Amino acid sequence: MSDLEADAEYVRSRLSPQPVAGMLKTPDEMIEDLEWSKYGTGRIALVIKEADRARRAARRTYDLARAAALLASTGKSAELREADAEIACAVEREVWEVAEVTYDFAKGVARSVESSASQTQTPASLVRAQMSLAGTGREP
Repeated sequence: MSDLEADAEYVRSRLSPQPVAGMLKTPDEMIEDLEWSKYGTGRIALVIKEADRARRAARRTYDLARAAALLASTGKSAELREADAEIACAVEREVWEVAEVTYDFAKGVARSVESSASQTQTPASLVRAQMSLAGTGREP
């Protein structure tokens, strides 16, 4: 697992813990969830940026290696040159595909973060209203 995947997985696991049946959250826990949602949004944006940068670099490396392999494969039919190029660039293609998967995973985590933030904001708003009605003098 790459560092980018590990960062995305950390955000995903923190914002999507295993549910416990019948668990009630305290206002402090809801506030903490909101803070983590903000943090997760910022962190996953950086992960996506780096994952995008890595996948673009991997694609360029693959394209250059493939072009060089095609140029080196002279005197053969087009099909054989294509096959030679694919064989010669297998490692670069794998690196590119892993980078694509990492990017897609980070984008999926970003969608989960947005959903988690939305799901946390609704009950937090109700708690905030209850606290203000109760006159606790405490802002969540």
